[in-house]
Amino acid sequence: MVAKFKRLVWENAPAIVISILFVLFMLAFLSPRIFITIPAGHEGVLYRRFFGGTEVDRVYKEGLRLFLPWDTLTPYNLREQVLTLHLDALLSDGLNVGVTITVRFQPKARLLGTLHKEHGPDYISTFLTPELESAARYILGGTKPVALYSRGRNQIEMDIARQLDGELRQF
Repeated sequence: MVAKFKRLVWENAPAIVISILFVLFMLAFLSPRIFITIPAGHEGVLYRRFFGGTEVDRVYKEGLRLFLPWDTLTPYNLREQVLTLHLDALLSDGLNVGVTITVRFQPKARLLGTLHKEHGPDYISTFLTPELESAARYILGGTKPVALYSRGRNQIEMDIARQLDGELRQF
């Protein structure tokens, strides 16, 4: 039995070597898609091409992960981030003012799947920035110019934060 196996292996050695080399080449070629490192402070959302699409209920923690090469993992930064906007707004009396708004935000890990599915990895420019601009223009549209340079500024900040909180409540 062992002699028969040895003879079978010896007769098919070129095909076995070529097969092994092909598998090793494909593994080396696809390794960037199979072995994915999620950096510190990030978590990832997986899109399964053939098995159900985006996994909204599971996120992948930092570290080295193994995935099928046709699936896509999108990492998201979970650290506190700063978004600064410069915009022109009309105040209640029609005065056009330039305003700089800075917002600190931090995505919640439990909502990354939904954020990825509904807004994508570029959510800051496609979702967060327009919402911030809309809230700021809405609040500033009902503001008198003197409020920007007095104690009313704190009230404006709180009103914008409240408006944003209502708009972004789900995230």
